[in-house]
Amino acid sequence: ALSCLGGLIRPYKVQFWYWESVEMLRKLTLASMIPMLVQTPANQVAMALFILLFYLVAVVWGSPYTNSSQNLLQAYIQLTLFCTLYYGQYSALFCQTSLNAADCDNNRVEWSLVAMYIAVLLGPLIKTVFRARPLG
Repeated sequence: ALSCLGGLIRPYKVQFWYWESVEMLRKLTLASMIPMLVQTPANQVAMALFILLFYLVAVVWGSPYTNSSQNLLQAYIQLTLFCTLYYGQYSALFCQTSLNAADCDNNRVEWSLVAMYIAVLLGPLIKTVFRARPLG
């Protein structure tokens, strides 16, 4: 079984051999099942936020990956997705209820989201560079 499915189960600890199925179920739920089962966009986002939060807790609590940096990266990615959806939902609701158009200018939050995305991209690169070159 390891020769056939090794690429799917190798990144995970032995007790989490099924984690790739959990990943696929999360992706299927977020991409297909929520839009089919939940009709209103606000409820779709709320359901997606719940699933992302549940999965984030599962990754942090369980640490399914053999490499601790993979656990950290996966948690960070889930947190970034959660913050993006939350900000989108917050800004949509806030701008709908705001009487002043200037209140909808959320540049600080938008730039913090951009910084989170850049950190997700650059974090592994910086860690690799510092690991390759010992300090001192």
